Amino acid sequence: MTAGWLMYDVIVVALFAVAAWAVEALCRQVGRPARWAWLVAAAAAVALIARSALVAGPSTVGALLANASSATAPTGVAADWTIMAAVRDAVALTGTAIASIAAGAARLIPAWAVAVAAALWLGASVAAIVVLALVHLRIRRARRAWPEADLHGDRVRIAPDVGPAVVGVLRPEIVVPRWLLGCTTEEQRLVLAHEREHLRGRDHLLLGVGSLVVALVPWHPAVWWMLARLRLAIELDCDARVLRRGVRAKDYGTVLIDLAGRCSGFRVGAT
Repeated sequence: MTAGWLMYDVIVVALFAVAAWAVEALCRQVGRPARWAWLVAAAAAVALIARSALVAGPSTVGALLANASSATAPTGVAADWTIMAAVRDAVALTGTAIASIAAGAARLIPAWAVAVAAALWLGASVAAIVVLALVHLRIRRARRAWPEADLHGDRVRIAPDVGPAVVGVLRPEIVVPRWLLGCTTEEQRLVLAHEREHLRGRDHLLLGVGSLVVALVPWHPAVWWMLARLRLAIELDCDARVLRRGVRAKDYGTVLIDLAGRCSGFRVGAT
Protein backbone atom coordinates (compact mmCIF):
# COMPACT_ATOMS: atom_id res chain seq x y z
CA MET A 1 0.00 0.00 0.00
CA THR A 2 1.26 3.45 -0.92
CA ALA A 3 0.94 6.68 1.03
CA GLY A 4 -1.79 7.99 -1.25
CA TRP A 5 -3.96 4.95 -0.85
CA LEU A 6 -3.32 4.83 2.88
CA MET A 7 -4.66 8.35 3.31
CA TYR A 8 -7.51 7.61 0.92
CA ASP A 9 -8.58 4.63 3.03
CA VAL A 10 -8.30 6.58 6.29
CA ILE A 11 -10.69 9.23 5.00
CA VAL A 12 -13.17 6.89 3.30
CA VAL A 13 -13.41 4.52 6.27
CA ALA A 14 -14.16 7.51 8.51
CA LEU A 15 -16.92 8.48 6.07
CA PHE A 16 -18.27 4.92 6.24
CA ALA A 17 -18.55 5.33 10.01
CA VAL A 18 -20.37 8.65 9.67
CA ALA A 19 -22.75 7.14 7.10
CA ALA A 20 -23.48 4.18 9.41
CA TRP A 21 -24.21 6.59 12.26
CA ALA A 22 -26.70 8.45 10.05
CA VAL A 23 -28.35 5.22 8.89
CA GLU A 24 -28.59 4.02 12.50
CA ALA A 25 -30.36 7.24 13.51
CA LEU A 26 -32.80 6.82 10.61
CA CYS A 27 -33.47 3.18 11.55
CA ARG A 28 -34.21 4.21 15.13
CA GLN A 29 -36.69 6.81 13.90
CA VAL A 30 -38.65 4.27 11.84
CA GLY A 31 -38.35 1.46 14.40
CA ARG A 32 -36.10 -0.82 12.37
CA PRO A 33 -33.03 -2.83 13.52
CA ALA A 34 -29.90 -0.69 13.35
CA ARG A 35 -27.05 -3.12 14.01
CA TRP A 36 -26.80 -4.03 10.36
CA ALA A 37 -25.70 -0.50 9.46
CA TRP A 38 -22.52 -0.92 11.51
CA LEU A 39 -21.85 -4.42 10.23
CA VAL A 40 -22.14 -3.27 6.61
CA ALA A 41 -19.88 -0.28 7.29
CA ALA A 42 -17.25 -2.51 8.93
CA ALA A 43 -17.37 -5.00 6.07
CA ALA A 44 -17.06 -2.19 3.52
CA ALA A 45 -14.04 -0.82 5.41
CA VAL A 46 -12.27 -4.18 5.32
CA ALA A 47 -13.09 -4.66 1.64
CA LEU A 48 -11.76 -1.21 0.74
CA ILE A 49 -8.55 -1.61 2.71
CA ALA A 50 -7.98 -5.14 1.41
CA ARG A 51 -8.35 -3.91 -2.16
CA SER A 52 -5.87 -1.11 -1.55
CA ALA A 53 -3.37 -3.43 0.14
CA LEU A 54 -3.58 -6.08 -2.57
CA VAL A 55 -3.86 -4.19 -5.84
CA ALA A 56 -2.77 -0.60 -5.19
CA GLY A 57 0.59 0.33 -6.61
CA PRO A 58 2.50 3.30 -8.05
CA SER A 59 0.21 3.44 -11.08
CA THR A 60 -2.89 3.78 -8.91
CA VAL A 61 -1.32 6.67 -7.02
CA GLY A 62 -0.72 8.27 -10.39
CA ALA A 63 -4.40 7.82 -11.14
CA LEU A 64 -5.25 9.59 -7.89
CA LEU A 65 -3.01 12.48 -8.86
CA ALA A 66 -4.55 12.64 -12.31
CA ASN A 67 -8.07 12.59 -10.92
CA ALA A 68 -7.25 15.31 -8.43
CA SER A 69 -5.56 17.56 -10.96
CA SER A 70 -8.30 17.16 -13.57
CA ALA A 71 -11.18 17.77 -11.19
CA THR A 72 -13.93 19.89 -12.68
CA ALA A 73 -17.33 20.92 -11.51
CA PRO A 74 -20.00 18.33 -12.30
CA THR A 75 -21.99 19.09 -15.43
CA GLY A 76 -25.69 18.96 -15.95
CA VAL A 77 -26.70 20.00 -12.46
CA ALA A 78 -28.65 23.05 -13.62
CA ALA A 79 -30.55 21.03 -16.23
CA ASP A 80 -31.23 18.01 -14.02
CA TRP A 81 -32.39 18.62 -10.46
CA THR A 82 -33.47 15.09 -9.67
CA ILE A 83 -32.46 13.54 -6.38
CA MET A 84 -30.36 10.90 -8.10
CA ALA A 85 -28.48 13.53 -10.07
CA ALA A 86 -27.78 15.52 -6.90
CA VAL A 87 -26.53 12.40 -5.13
CA ARG A 88 -24.35 11.47 -8.11
CA ASP A 89 -22.80 14.92 -8.26
CA ALA A 90 -22.24 15.00 -4.49
CA VAL A 91 -20.46 11.64 -4.66
CA ALA A 92 -18.34 12.87 -7.56
CA LEU A 93 -17.33 16.02 -5.67
CA THR A 94 -16.55 14.05 -2.52
CA GLY A 95 -14.47 11.53 -4.44
CA THR A 96 -12.52 14.32 -6.10
CA ALA A 97 -11.82 16.01 -2.76
CA ILE A 98 -10.67 12.77 -1.15
CA ALA A 99 -8.45 11.95 -4.12
CA SER A 100 -6.90 15.41 -3.92
CA ILE A 101 -6.07 15.01 -0.22
CA ALA A 102 -4.68 11.51 -0.77
CA ALA A 103 -2.59 12.68 -3.69
CA GLY A 104 -1.16 15.50 -1.57
CA ALA A 105 -0.27 13.02 1.16
CA ALA A 106 1.51 10.85 -1.39
CA ARG A 107 3.91 13.73 -2.05
CA LEU A 108 4.61 14.40 1.65
CA ILE A 109 4.96 10.92 3.14
CA PRO A 110 8.20 9.10 2.27
CA ALA A 111 8.11 5.51 1.09
CA TRP A 112 10.07 4.25 4.11
CA ALA A 113 7.41 5.62 6.47
CA VAL A 114 4.74 3.67 4.63
CA ALA A 115 6.86 0.52 4.88
CA VAL A 116 7.25 1.01 8.64
CA ALA A 117 3.51 1.63 9.00
CA ALA A 118 2.75 -1.54 7.05
CA ALA A 119 5.06 -3.58 9.30
CA LEU A 120 3.46 -2.14 12.44
CA TRP A 121 0.02 -2.84 10.99
CA LEU A 122 0.90 -6.47 10.34
CA GLY A 123 2.38 -6.89 13.81
CA ALA A 124 -0.63 -5.30 15.52
CA SER A 125 -3.10 -7.44 13.56
CA VAL A 126 -1.24 -10.65 14.35
CA ALA A 127 -1.08 -9.70 18.03
CA ALA A 128 -4.79 -8.84 18.12
CA ILE A 129 -5.79 -12.12 16.47
CA VAL A 130 -3.60 -14.07 18.91
CA VAL A 131 -5.20 -12.26 21.86
CA LEU A 132 -8.70 -13.01 20.51
CA ALA A 133 -7.82 -16.68 20.10
CA LEU A 134 -6.25 -17.01 23.55
CA VAL A 135 -9.12 -15.29 25.33
CA HIS A 136 -11.69 -17.45 23.61
CA LEU A 137 -9.74 -20.60 24.38
CA ARG A 138 -9.58 -19.57 28.03
CA ILE A 139 -13.33 -18.87 28.17
CA ARG A 140 -14.01 -22.16 26.40
CA ARG A 141 -12.02 -24.08 28.98
CA ALA A 142 -13.66 -22.16 31.82
CA ARG A 143 -17.23 -22.78 30.69
CA ARG A 144 -16.58 -26.53 30.49
CA ALA A 145 -16.13 -26.42 34.25
CA TRP A 146 -19.37 -24.50 34.77
CA PRO A 147 -22.26 -26.91 35.52
CA GLU A 148 -25.23 -27.08 33.19
CA ALA A 149 -28.74 -26.61 34.48
CA ASP A 150 -32.30 -26.26 33.21
CA LEU A 151 -33.65 -22.82 34.12
CA HIS A 152 -37.28 -22.20 33.16
CA GLY A 153 -36.95 -24.36 30.08
CA ASP A 154 -33.59 -22.99 28.92
CA ARG A 155 -30.35 -24.94 29.09
CA VAL A 156 -27.78 -22.68 30.75
CA ARG A 157 -24.40 -22.84 32.39
CA ILE A 158 -24.03 -21.58 35.95
CA ALA A 159 -20.85 -19.53 36.40
CA PRO A 160 -19.48 -18.30 39.73
CA ASP A 161 -19.63 -14.59 38.80
CA VAL A 162 -19.82 -14.27 34.98
CA GLY A 163 -22.81 -13.09 33.00
CA PRO A 164 -25.66 -13.03 32.26
CA ALA A 165 -24.42 -13.39 28.68
CA VAL A 166 -24.28 -15.52 25.57
CA VAL A 167 -20.79 -17.00 25.36
CA GLY A 168 -19.18 -18.47 22.28
CA VAL A 169 -19.25 -17.87 18.55
CA LEU A 170 -19.65 -21.24 16.84
CA ARG A 171 -21.29 -22.99 19.83
CA PRO A 172 -22.98 -20.25 21.83
CA GLU A 173 -24.42 -20.93 25.26
CA ILE A 174 -26.32 -18.87 27.80
CA VAL A 175 -24.22 -18.30 30.92
CA VAL A 176 -25.75 -16.92 34.10
CA PRO A 177 -24.03 -16.07 37.38
CA ARG A 178 -24.86 -18.08 40.47
CA TRP A 179 -26.37 -15.05 42.18
CA LEU A 180 -29.15 -14.95 39.56
CA LEU A 181 -30.58 -18.10 41.14
CA GLY A 182 -31.41 -16.02 44.20
CA CYS A 183 -33.47 -13.52 42.19
CA THR A 184 -37.20 -13.75 41.71
CA THR A 185 -38.71 -16.04 39.10
CA GLU A 186 -39.87 -13.04 37.06
CA GLU A 187 -36.39 -11.51 37.03
CA GLN A 188 -34.89 -14.79 35.92
CA ARG A 189 -37.43 -15.13 33.11
CA LEU A 190 -36.74 -11.60 31.84
CA VAL A 191 -32.98 -12.17 31.88
CA LEU A 192 -33.39 -15.42 29.96
CA ALA A 193 -35.74 -13.73 27.47
CA HIS A 194 -33.01 -11.19 26.75
CA GLU A 195 -30.34 -13.84 26.22
CA ARG A 196 -32.65 -15.96 24.05
CA GLU A 197 -33.14 -12.98 21.76
CA HIS A 198 -29.38 -12.65 21.42
CA LEU A 199 -29.26 -16.28 20.30
CA ARG A 200 -32.17 -15.88 17.87
CA GLY A 201 -30.60 -12.76 16.37
CA ARG A 202 -27.21 -14.46 15.90
CA ASP A 203 -25.72 -11.52 17.79
CA HIS A 204 -22.72 -13.60 18.85
CA LEU A 205 -21.77 -13.98 15.19
CA LEU A 206 -22.12 -10.24 14.57
CA LEU A 207 -19.84 -9.45 17.51
CA GLY A 208 -17.37 -12.06 16.31
CA VAL A 209 -17.23 -10.39 12.89
CA GLY A 210 -16.89 -6.96 14.49
CA SER A 211 -14.02 -8.12 16.69
CA LEU A 212 -12.28 -9.67 13.69
CA VAL A 213 -12.61 -6.40 11.74
CA VAL A 214 -10.88 -4.51 14.55
CA ALA A 215 -8.14 -7.14 14.62
CA LEU A 216 -7.59 -6.72 10.88
CA VAL A 217 -7.62 -2.91 10.99
CA PRO A 218 -6.45 -2.02 14.52
CA TRP A 219 -4.90 1.32 13.52
CA HIS A 220 -8.09 3.16 12.51
CA PRO A 221 -10.04 4.84 15.35
CA ALA A 222 -13.22 4.78 13.26
CA VAL A 223 -13.14 0.97 13.19
CA TRP A 224 -12.97 0.84 16.99
CA TRP A 225 -15.89 3.25 17.12
CA MET A 226 -17.81 1.00 14.72
CA LEU A 227 -17.32 -1.94 17.09
CA ALA A 228 -18.50 0.10 20.09
CA ARG A 229 -21.57 1.30 18.20
CA LEU A 230 -22.24 -2.23 16.94
CA ARG A 231 -22.26 -3.50 20.54
CA LEU A 232 -24.70 -0.77 21.57
CA ALA A 233 -26.92 -1.34 18.53
CA ILE A 234 -27.01 -5.07 19.23
CA GLU A 235 -28.21 -4.47 22.79
CA LEU A 236 -30.82 -1.90 21.78
CA ASP A 237 -32.13 -4.14 18.99
CA CYS A 238 -32.29 -7.05 21.43
CA ASP A 239 -34.25 -4.96 23.93
CA ALA A 240 -36.70 -3.94 21.20
CA ARG A 241 -37.27 -7.58 20.21
CA VAL A 242 -37.92 -8.56 23.83
CA LEU A 243 -40.50 -5.80 24.22
CA ARG A 244 -42.22 -6.78 20.97
CA ARG A 245 -42.83 -10.22 22.47
CA GLY A 246 -45.17 -8.71 25.02
CA VAL A 247 -42.87 -7.99 27.97
CA ARG A 248 -43.97 -4.95 29.97
CA ALA A 249 -41.47 -2.14 29.45
CA LYS A 250 -41.59 -1.05 33.09
CA ASP A 251 -40.81 -4.54 34.42
CA TYR A 252 -38.08 -5.08 31.86
CA GLY A 253 -36.46 -1.70 32.48
CA THR A 254 -36.54 -2.24 36.25
CA VAL A 255 -34.71 -5.55 35.88
CA LEU A 256 -32.09 -4.01 33.59
CA ILE A 257 -31.43 -1.23 36.11
CA ASP A 258 -31.33 -3.60 39.09
CA LEU A 259 -28.91 -6.00 37.41
CA ALA A 260 -26.68 -3.41 35.73
CA GLY A 261 -24.48 -2.96 38.77
CA ARG A 262 -24.15 -6.69 39.37
CA CYS A 263 -23.48 -8.09 35.89
CA SER A 264 -19.95 -9.30 35.33
CA GLY A 265 -18.21 -9.08 31.97
CA PHE A 266 -15.35 -10.89 30.33
CA ARG A 267 -11.76 -10.10 29.61
CA VAL A 268 -10.93 -7.95 26.59
CA GLY A 269 -11.60 -9.81 23.37
CA ALA A 270 -14.32 -12.15 24.59
CA THR A 271 -17.51 -12.23 22.51
